[in-house]
Order: sequence, then structure tokens, then C-alpha cells
Amino acid sequence: MASTLTQQKVRDLWKWLAITMSCPILLIGGLNVSMLVVFVLWYQLAQKKSLLQFSNASQLLPLFFGLAAITSTINLIGEQESLALALAVLPNYLYWCIMVWIFITVRHEIPYQHIAKYIWIGIVILTLYYVGFRQFSIPGFLTNPSPNSYSLLIIAFASPACYYIYKQYGIMRSMFLLALLLIVLISEGRRAGSVLTFLSCTIAIFFPNLKVQTLVIGLALSMLIGIGLMSETGEDLVLAANPRIHELLYESDKVVLEDRSYLTRQLMIEKSLIIFRENPLLGIGLNNFTNVSVDLVGEFEGSEFVVNKEGMNDKSAHNSYANMLAEGGLFLILPFLGLILYNIIQFVRHYNHRKPEINAFYWSYIAMTIHLYFITGVVNVFVWFFIGLVTAASARSSNESRILLS
Repeated sequence: MASTLTQQKVRDLWKWLAITMSCPILLIGGLNVSMLVVFVLWYQLAQKKSLLQFSNASQLLPLFFGLAAITSTINLIGEQESLALALAVLPNYLYWCIMVWIFITVRHEIPYQHIAKYIWIGIVILTLYYVGFRQFSIPGFLTNPSPNSYSLLIIAFASPACYYIYKQYGIMRSMFLLALLLIVLISEGRRAGSVLTFLSCTIAIFFPNLKVQTLVIGLALSMLIGIGLMSETGEDLVLAANPRIHELLYESDKVVLEDRSYLTRQLMIEKSLIIFRENPLLGIGLNNFTNVSVDLVGEFEGSEFVVNKEGMNDKSAHNSYANMLAEGGLFLILPFLGLILYNIIQFVRHYNHRKPEINAFYWSYIAMTIHLYFITGVVNVFVWFFIGLVTAASARSSNESRILLS
């Protein structure tokens, strides 16, 4: 009886964690309420096993990432301002690493379908709040997500949510949810977000198994969509829906030369590489990208529109990978890239032998890692929650394949 009660408590905690991660608007004293749920969940899980045990080689990746964050911070001793900035965020980095480690430890107890059930509830609440009440906030207790944060949240969580609705309630309701999310993203001018969300959700639903015939169907559908977009009617529809997406698709040369958002991202990549060349191993320290100024040359086409603008050194990296490379050097970026590549390799290796509802998490994961190239979103806890879930699934698949082969 006690064991059953504990299991129900754990399932309830996974439920609330799924909701608070996919809809991170509630705060307690300025901290996201999901942190409280995480600690209570860890406490309950620790009743059955040691959460810090080393149980899979993939745990080395978050371990090395955490050690790199600590080493990069220690390297700043003597630089008071830079050290203070790094120490302000170091606990976050360690929290993310511990989360991924523990998720791998309890990988066989993670209820992915149960989590997906409450993720869709979370993103619906998030969307309704974002559309209707985002101007309303209570400092320290209720926050409103920025357009970039909303886009990243939808990219990260839409695929498992839509797949769950598809399996439980049918294709029409699933497509209705997807359409609702896309309408909001497109209306907000989230070009990459709308495309990545559409692709991850439709692939997860319509291609649960990748066989030759499904690849042919996918290629045929892609060609039909491409032909439709190239038609005059298709172009008019895209222009009416969102001029920025129209510009990206039909006036790419203009984007490269004149789009200030694109050019700023290019300039921040240049800044990151300049910093990396000067600090290749440990970087300039966590949370220090905007604290460091470099001479920006603008060695790319269209740079004259942004290179001499005031305050360019004060901007964020607009790229999670460039930001990590600059702030933590090779020591920090390599374990992170290792996590990404490990999950992608496991995803491909076991795609047809894994439950489709878990593959749906991977499709969102791939979309999220692509989007991180356009946003410094890796510093959000929900990103690491998702990385932890997917890495745990990868470790579980790896273990199951070894059992089958033995």
C-alpha cells in the first residue's frame, strides 16, 4: 500500500513538473516554481534508489559540463566583476547538470506518455496566457514570456503534445492544436519557430517509423509543398500570413544584405570567434559575453549596416553555441556538443525500435537544438529539462539494445 502511494506521488510530481516546465510563468520569490517540484520529485525518487549513482556512460557528459563550468569560474579569480557575474549563474549550470544526471539514473521510471499528457495542457495554458494576459505580471510571482521564449517553449514541447493528442483523440484535434500554435507563432513573426514546430510535429505524427516508402512519401510531400510555395498563389498566401517569412523565402538576398536581425546575429558570431581565439580553453567566464568588448570588423556581406552601430558589444550572442564557446571555451562546448550528438546518434540507431511517443520527444529535441543556433536560449531551465528527458531515453535505448544482443 505504501509503495503504491509513493508511486502515485511520483506520477503526480511528474505531472506538475511537465506543466510547470512547459508553462514556466509561476514564480516563488523570483524562482520558477518548477524548481520546488524538481526537489520534491528528487526526494521521492531517492526513497527507492541513490540518485547520484553512476549507472550509464552518458552521465560523463553532464559531469564534464559541470566541471568545465566550475573550472571556467575558478579561472576568473582575481577579476572581481567577471567573477561576480559568473558566480551569479554557476548554481544554474550545476542544477542543470544534476538534473540530467538524475534523469539518466531514473531513466527506466520516467513516464514519457504521462509527461506528454500534461505538456499539452501546459502549452495550451501558456498560449492562452501569452495571447490574452501577457501584459499582466506580478514581480516575483508571475512572469510573462518574451516572444523568443514563447517560441522556444513551443518548439521544445509541441511535438510530444501533438502526438499525444493524436493518439488519444485523433488526427483532427491534433492538427487543431498544431494550427493554433502556428497561428500564434506566425502572427508574432517567429519565422524559425513556426517552421521548426510544423516540421517536428508533422514528422512525429505521420512518420512514426522510417521505412523506404515513408521516405518516398515524405520526399513527395516536400516536393508538393515546394511547388505550392513557388506558385503565385502560394507566395501571396505567405505574404498575407507573415511578411517576414515571405521575405526570408522569396527575397533571401535582401535578408542577407539588409535584415538587421540576421546581420546582428552574424556580427555576434564574429565577436564570439574573436573571444574564442583569445581564450580557447576556458573562455571569458559564464555570463560575461555582454561584459566584454572587442573590435568588431564585420567580415561578412552587409556588415556595414550594423558594425558601427552604438551598443553592439552590449548585445547577447543571439546564438547558444557561440555564447557557450565564448564564455566557456572548448572545455564547456565539447561536453555540450557531445550530449547533442549522443542523443542524435541514439535517436537514429533506435528509431524503429522505440515507442513513437518517445520519438516525438526527439523530433522536438532536434528542432530545439537547431533553434538554439538563433537564440541564447540554452540558459533556460526548460531546455535542460528536455535535454534530460531525451538523454535518459537515449541511455535507456542503449541499455535495451545491449540486453537484446546478449
